[in-house]
Amino acid sequence: MPIYHLPIFVSVLAVIALSDTCKNGVAEGDTCSTDVDKNGVESGKLQLMQKIMKLAERSHHTLLESKAMEEEAKPESTEKVESKGKNGTSSGARGKGDGKAIEDEAKPESTGKVESKGKDVPAPKGDAPAPAAGSSGAKGKNGTSSGAKGKGDGKGMDLPAPKGGARGAAAAKSDAKSKDKPAPDVDSKADAHGEANNRFKSEGRAENRSKPEDLEKHAKEENPDGGIEEEQLAHYVVVPVGLAIVAALLAGGVLEKFHISFVPESAVTLGLGVVLGLYMKSNIGHADIFKHEEVFSETASTLLTLFLLPLLIFEPGWSMRVKDFASQFWYIMLFAVVGSLISFVVVGCSILWTGQQGLHSITKARTAFAYASLIAATDPVATLASFTKLKVDPLLNVLVMGDSIFNDAVAITLFKVLNSDDIMGTPESRPFFGALVKAICSGIVSIFVGSIAMGLCNAFLFLMLLRCVNLSENPRVEILAIVSFAYVNFAIAEVLGMSGIIATIFCSLLLGIYARPHLSKEGSMLGDFFIKQMACLMDTLVFLLTGFVVVMLDSNGLKFGCWVMLFCLVSRAASVFPVSLIINGIKRGVGTARGKSMEECHLLSVSHMFMIWHAGLRGAIALTLCMQLGPWVDILDGPGTRHILHSATYFLICVFLLVFGGSTEVLLKFFKIDMGKQTDPESLYRSEVHEAIQVGFASLDENVLVPLFIGDANMAAKIQESDKDTNVEDVLKRACGTT
Repeated sequence: MPIYHLPIFVSVLAVIALSDTCKNGVAEGDTCSTDVDKNGVESGKLQLMQKIMKLAERSHHTLLESKAMEEEAKPESTEKVESKGKNGTSSGARGKGDGKAIEDEAKPESTGKVESKGKDVPAPKGDAPAPAAGSSGAKGKNGTSSGAKGKGDGKGMDLPAPKGGARGAAAAKSDAKSKDKPAPDVDSKADAHGEANNRFKSEGRAENRSKPEDLEKHAKEENPDGGIEEEQLAHYVVVPVGLAIVAALLAGGVLEKFHISFVPESAVTLGLGVVLGLYMKSNIGHADIFKHEEVFSETASTLLTLFLLPLLIFEPGWSMRVKDFASQFWYIMLFAVVGSLISFVVVGCSILWTGQQGLHSITKARTAFAYASLIAATDPVATLASFTKLKVDPLLNVLVMGDSIFNDAVAITLFKVLNSDDIMGTPESRPFFGALVKAICSGIVSIFVGSIAMGLCNAFLFLMLLRCVNLSENPRVEILAIVSFAYVNFAIAEVLGMSGIIATIFCSLLLGIYARPHLSKEGSMLGDFFIKQMACLMDTLVFLLTGFVVVMLDSNGLKFGCWVMLFCLVSRAASVFPVSLIINGIKRGVGTARGKSMEECHLLSVSHMFMIWHAGLRGAIALTLCMQLGPWVDILDGPGTRHILHSATYFLICVFLLVFGGSTEVLLKFFKIDMGKQTDPESLYRSEVHEAIQVGFASLDENVLVPLFIGDANMAAKIQESDKDTNVEDVLKRACGTT
């Protein structure tokens, strides 16, 4: 039975009950109605029945009207009732939401009584309109009761009450003497509220459940959770981001075509990211990612860590000229380890001292040194891009690249220790100094060594898998498998509490040597090309994201960022120039002992030192680590400190990129550093590595590693020979006769 037939059905039952009651009352000589005398029982009964039927019919119309106005419902519950005086008319009570305000006041059961000269007769239930959430007031002779407006599903209507009678859900009594009295206050705690509201509450919920399409439409319009609908996502995110990527790639091509070197490609991409961020914030600024900085930081950090960084870190290790790297390994370690520690200490102490002088708000040692550890991570993407394009001196290229790779490993290890509450303790419970030093040292060793071991073990297992499946005739599948494994290796290290970045560095170095022979000569070149292009795309996305987050900057962050830029420049100089002098001293001593000339020792000139200092840009690693700073920062240095650190990092990345990235080619030409020459990839290795060490490595490679990872020594030799010139773009240019 439809719900809007219920009042009619209940009214008919009430008429039957009243009929029986009146018959019994006449038999006993009692009075059945207050509006008829003893001799007019039948006439009074007929009038009462007619009024009840009219009331039921009006209730039916009220329900139909309430259904039509269901979408005008409001979520909260309020009641407004106006009582009018002499004429006894009162305004309807409007209930909002699900009538909780009424339920709190109303009793669960209501009984209405009709006051008469004889026996009190219970008022029939159900003759009030079903959606009523308010109470009706009984009036005198000419009284009319208020219609009640339902709980957001429809509007009530003023209905006349039976003379002297009470409406179905009313608990007020009618008095014949109250002719001229104003209507009673319907906001009072009347028993009528409970039954009418409870009945309507159940019916209203049933109707709401029966119309999911209305609720879905309302939810799409309101979207109270701060999310973004699919259409909005496509309109304001996917389309503009895709256009920004296309524009960045084409702009980079135009800059290269017209040899515009003073504007780095990454700076153009960053500018497009700023425009993208402003556009999205103006259109979908209601989304949680813009309203809550915590949501924004977690989203950006996850995107960087698990999607953008794995390939971005994997590509340098895969493409590195291994013998150049081996010839300079210990010097790279001096720059990466000793230089990073010097930079870490200088920046941390500078932040702490200036903060205590009141020049900025960072005054706690843990915050200062945690930030110093993350900002010590260099990422000279723009510089290395210029080096590769201009074919810069291999010694300078390998030192800058190796320093950036292993410098990141040291910075990440320090940051993970200082950012961990398990090691550093909480502001409420800190370990003693001795225990803290022990925990820091053990944490550094375990994270660094564990991450290296994780990367090498994963690479070993993957190489054994490649050897088992032997898909050298299908390099396309193996290339895709290698790219996918970069993500798998990164994620495994992160899951086990190690550094995915450090694990990926060492995994890519091993795969770059021993996975190539599984790809064939053509597959090796295609693999290089594909991985480089994917890394280029990830780098574009990183700088788009960096520009995007610029919209979150504030003035406090800019002020602190200016101080940090000064500290970074000073600390970079304090680490590069002394370490370079130490390296030159070691090279001179080794060269003299081996009877080498100074030219064969490959000493670092002042020009080399300056360009290494100049390559101290910051990028994706610093951005990622900054977003991973824990809530302890705001506890120690006050609310908003993390936002200041985020803003300072974004600002520093942008300024360093524009200033240092744009001036690389100009300075290379100014210092007359060798560029554009095709060099022998083994020249540094033969001149700087002792003959005995060369023989030992060659024997280990030939007798152990190649049989284990490759199996076919002839194929390995062929691939290694072809890898002396694996730049697929150069190969294609020569094949097409364009060079």
